[in-house]
Amino acid sequence: MSKNHLTAVFKRATGTTVARYILYKRMAIVRKELAMGVPAAEAASKAGFGDYSSFFRAYKKKYLGARLLIRTRRECLKWIRGARFKNLGMY
Repeated sequence: MSKNHLTAVFKRATGTTVARYILYKRMAIVRKELAMGVPAAEAASKAGFGDYSSFFRAYKKKYLGARLLIRTRRECLKWIRGARFKNLGMY
């Protein structure tokens, strides 16, 4: 089975690319680690990101969008733990 065929089969089965799936799994690991109080750089390393900056770029792109900027670690942790949504009555 060729790489291209495997990629096409994976996308048909899951609805996403292999690269996006890997990124999703890495982000899930980071979110879990951060919720347990692990420092962001250590959580990113455990999830397989090469360095903190590549993790942070991916995190912003996936969860925060272009309009929201994290100013402090505390705000980041609030966002991750869902406090932002709890305040809106969504939990």
